[in-house]
Amino acid sequence: MFKFIFHRNFLLSSALVLGLLLGDNLWILPQASIYILAVVMSFASVDFSFGVFKQPLQSFKSLGVSFFLNYIVFGGSLILLARLFFPGSEIIVGCILLAAAPPGPSVVPFTSLMKGDVSRALIGLSGLHLLAIPLAPLVLSLFTMENPIKSTLILVLLLKTIVVPLIISRLLRHKLLIEKVKKIKGKVINWGFFLIIVPIVGQSRQIMFENQHLIWESLLLFTILMFVWPLIFNFIGFKTGVKKEIIIADTFFLTTKSSAFAAVVVFATGQSIAGIPAAVHAFFVTLVFIAYSAIATKLKVFRSKDEMIKL
Repeated sequence: MFKFIFHRNFLLSSALVLGLLLGDNLWILPQASIYILAVVMSFASVDFSFGVFKQPLQSFKSLGVSFFLNYIVFGGSLILLARLFFPGSEIIVGCILLAAAPPGPSVVPFTSLMKGDVSRALIGLSGLHLLAIPLAPLVLSLFTMENPIKSTLILVLLLKTIVVPLIISRLLRHKLLIEKVKKIKGKVINWGFFLIIVPIVGQSRQIMFENQHLIWESLLLFTILMFVWPLIFNFIGFKTGVKKEIIIADTFFLTTKSSAFAAVVVFATGQSIAGIPAAVHAFFVTLVFIAYSAIATKLKVFRSKDEMIKL
């Protein structure tokens, strides 16, 4: 029973329910979420080695794939489907903002938890956050918003959620700490995401309840984007012999955007309906991880020959 209660899937599911129950009555959690995420990223990055950058060509290829999956496939499909599902609605603005957002930092911890290629995840995440510095303000300026997010704010988020945790992770790799860190890494990541997801869902609750007529269409849209597309992608990866660690990392680039980034812009402009995509996506990121982690070990693509023999 103790193991069940503290299992990551149970914790993430509980975070969704608790967020809906508490709403915005969460005290300090919303303000502390970025620091909690920094701690999570620090532990998730422990397995990363800078040796990966000794092969710049390979790093560039990894970044190119991450960009294609996150911005072209996910972002492009999101904008296209939004125009088909919500013609003339301002919810399209929210979809475009989400499409322009960098991938969520959860790509690295989720990849780590599922034993994917953490180095590939970090390369893609860092590169795409840097790309978001010129790209996101450009997209925001197209809508002539009164309070657009500045590049400096994106840079601050980059420093807090990637650069500083990466430095801390180097300290955690010290020979006197590394074994103890690895023992608690999973628990820190699980509880960290629990504390992050609760306020994100809570702050989005009111928006979703007030616009129920658009929720069902949004659910269908994100089901296509975050379940159908990844299913096709994983099937192709399996058939073409791509390593399971790479498939795991790339799948999260195909499904994960920074909902917090998009939500900040929406709330700053007062366009409540445009906040629905960010809120629904926050739900689906958690659901995708729960479903993916639950079934991945049962798929042949995620089993070595030795493991299949044991089964």
